[in-house]
Amino acid sequence: MLKILLCLIVLQIISVQPSFAEEADRVSTSETRKDVAVPKSTPQSFVTPSIKITLDAETRQFLAEQSGGMGIKDWVIACIGLFGALLGATIGGRYTRKATIHGVTATFNNELLKKQRLGLENKIALLQSIFDEITALHNIFQAGSGGTLITINTEAKNINERFFRNYFAASCNYFCIYDSCAQQIGSFDNEDLRAEIITTYTMSKSLVDSLLLYNQPLHNLDNWRIFNINHQYYLQIFEEYVLCLVQNTKRLQAQATELKAKVENLKISLRGEIECLNKELAGLS
Repeated sequence: MLKILLCLIVLQIISVQPSFAEEADRVSTSETRKDVAVPKSTPQSFVTPSIKITLDAETRQFLAEQSGGMGIKDWVIACIGLFGALLGATIGGRYTRKATIHGVTATFNNELLKKQRLGLENKIALLQSIFDEITALHNIFQAGSGGTLITINTEAKNINERFFRNYFAASCNYFCIYDSCAQQIGSFDNEDLRAEIITTYTMSKSLVDSLLLYNQPLHNLDNWRIFNINHQYYLQIFEEYVLCLVQNTKRLQAQATELKAKVENLKISLRGEIECLNKELAGLS
C-alpha cells in the first residue's frame, strides 16, 4: 500500500511541473515565431532581417544537461524504474523461495516414503522367511522322528515298545534364518509376536538338544544287548536303562506336543502380521 501511495505522489509531481527540456522546447518554439525587436529610430538601412532561433532535440538535451542535469520528470522515471525493479525482485524472490521450499519438502517426503516402504518390505520378507523356516522344519520333524515319537505307548506290555528307539542326528544348525536375523526381530512393533517367535525357536532348540542327549542312554542299552549276559546284575542294569529311556521318552513326547501347538499358533500370528503390514504398505502407495 505504501508503494502504491508513493507512485501516485510521483505521478502527481509529473503532471504539475514540466522538465527543463520541455521548458526549453517551449522557449525555442516561441522564439521561432518572434522577430528581433528593432528600435524605430534605427535607420531602415541598418535593420537586420529577423532571426529565427530553432533548437533541435540534441541541443535541448545538451542545454538540459548543462543547466543542472536531469529534469524532475527524468528523475521520476528513474525512481519508478528502480521501484519497479525492487518490487519485481521482491515478488520474484518470494515465489522463488516458496518454490524452493516446496521442492525441498517434496524431495524429503519422497525419501521418507521410500524409507518407510523399504522398512515395511524388509519386515514382511523377514516374517515370511521365519514362517517358511519354522513350517519346513516342523513338517520334516513330524514326517520323521517326531511322528514316531508321538505314537509311542510308554505303557505297552512289551518293554521294547515303551521307549523311543531311533537315534537322532543333528550335524548342523537348522535354524539359519532365526540365528542370522535375531537382531532384526527386535524391530517388530508387535511385542506379543516377538515373544512368540523367540519362545517357539527356543523350544525347538531345546527339543533338538534333548533328542541328542537321548542318544547316549539308547547307545548304552544297545551295547549291553551285545553282551547279552543273563546275570542278575546285568539284568538290573538293563531295567535301569529301560526305565531311563521310558522317562526320557515321556519328556520328549511332552516337548514335541507342546512345540507342535506353539508352531501352529506362531504360524497364525505370522500370517496376521504379514497381512497387516501388506495393508500398511498398500496405504503408502
